[in-house]
Amino acid sequence: MNGDTVTIASYQVKAGDVVSIREKSRKQLRVANSLTVAAQVGFPDWLEVNEKEFRGTFKAALAAATSCRISTKTSLSSCIRSNAGV
Repeated sequence: MNGDTVTIASYQVKAGDVVSIREKSRKQLRVANSLTVAAQVGFPDWLEVNEKEFRGTFKAALAAATSCRISTKTSLSSCIRSNAGV
């Protein structure tokens, strides 16, 4: 997160935060597959992704979702759905 390691599962991202994948994790097949699938499905408007550098930047448009407390993949999906009006 912004060049530092974050070990808090419920860390709250803010607009402008940069999330990157550690160098050793980039070589994992599951990471590469996840990035490929995400690129095929399409990245959300509130996230700017640099696939070559394995990082993403949360844009200011995420303002409504930044209030979500994200502690699991499930709650992340719920947060995205609730803020997208789904």
